[in-house]
Amino acid sequence: MQDAQNKAINAAASQDGEKVNTDLVYGGSFFTIEAGKTAVCEVKYAGVAATLQLMLDSSTNNENKSSGNVTVSGLKFAGEGAEPPKQETVQWSQIEDQAFAFTSTDKYTVANGADGKSADVTYEGVTTDYSNVEMNIATMAAAKNMLHLTVKNNGEKSVNLRVNVQNAANEAINKSATQNGATVRTDLEYGGSYFDIPAGQEAECVVEFEGAANALQLMIDSAIYGNTETMSGNLHLSGLKFASGEEAENPTPTPPVGQSAALTFTTEADSGYTVTAGEGNTSATLAYVGKGNTYKPVTAACAELAKGNNTFTITIKNNKATPVTVRVDVQGTTRVDTSNGDGSGSGTDCTNLSATCTGGSGLYTDLIWGGTKVTLAANEEVTLTITYDETMDQGAVKNVLIFVDSMGGDENDHDASVTVSQFAFLNKQ
Repeated sequence: MQDAQNKAINAAASQDGEKVNTDLVYGGSFFTIEAGKTAVCEVKYAGVAATLQLMLDSSTNNENKSSGNVTVSGLKFAGEGAEPPKQETVQWSQIEDQAFAFTSTDKYTVANGADGKSADVTYEGVTTDYSNVEMNIATMAAAKNMLHLTVKNNGEKSVNLRVNVQNAANEAINKSATQNGATVRTDLEYGGSYFDIPAGQEAECVVEFEGAANALQLMIDSAIYGNTETMSGNLHLSGLKFASGEEAENPTPTPPVGQSAALTFTTEADSGYTVTAGEGNTSATLAYVGKGNTYKPVTAACAELAKGNNTFTITIKNNKATPVTVRVDVQGTTRVDTSNGDGSGSGTDCTNLSATCTGGSGLYTDLIWGGTKVTLAANEEVTLTITYDETMDQGAVKNVLIFVDSMGGDENDHDASVTVSQFAFLNKQ
């Protein structure tokens, strides 16, 4: 198996269940098939495969000429030991909404609906102080392990929502979560599940928790690590339901090779971007109109996809007849000073270490300010693979940030459009 750079990515192989030699230096797996026999050959590979290459009697030290005839069939691809994930066992549409009433002593104004099954939350001047609205759910969540909440963002900017399902000791007991069916980040160390809800959009938020639930706590734009801006907004809450079940057994956030993971890209209302999601959020078209020095990106949460892996691959297509420069940040949780004590004030929260690209020009990974940049020619399509490291001081990966002509410091006006797809997080040894 070869990647896009024609490098062999074989890791191990077997013939009829018996291990055979795989050369990890020069590449390739070696099978000896007796005359008239059929063999089942399996190859385990690491990375994103581009081509399958067979060398028939042409890769040995034998100087004699060889001839032969082979039939190749039964070509299959799969994840090692992978089983299709089970579908969601909870049919939320068949469960009646619960009556609820949120309260807040912080910076939020809560207007609980007359029907008892909805609420509007407005706020301004909120920053990262972990202020929240909350309610007791001990009775309605008894013997349950799944929470459903519909959240409509009526504000003008994207909202970062942290949901804590808490036990009687005020500990978050979240286990996993999805937004509109796509896996989102759940922090198993400090607690909470994180949802990014674009302006004007509605999200179906589902949290699986473990243990006896006592309270539901919502941190609305108040748990954004490192944020110093003040935030304002308006959310409509409804569809509160509880159930017993499981979101998915044997979840597989990283899809098989050749299939794209789902990433939901959002951006600020005044960023200059228009985001058009493809089917299933496995692609997106990012249009940007503005100057080149705004340093505003589009953002997609990817903590669960990135965890335990070390490469991110993305295909980028320039939809315009003019060049475009794209920067991709694999963003960690912590901004780190990279000034080396020289007073420059430089720093980055990027975990990018290096990158390869199937085309483009000016490929560069910045270890001081962060990010990987590449310039695409008119209508060019490239596949960019970024190597990242979650063990650095920048911490675990939480987001992918994409800048389309919106960085670089120039004052020129830009009108750009790219389509991004084939998102894959993999662990390359």
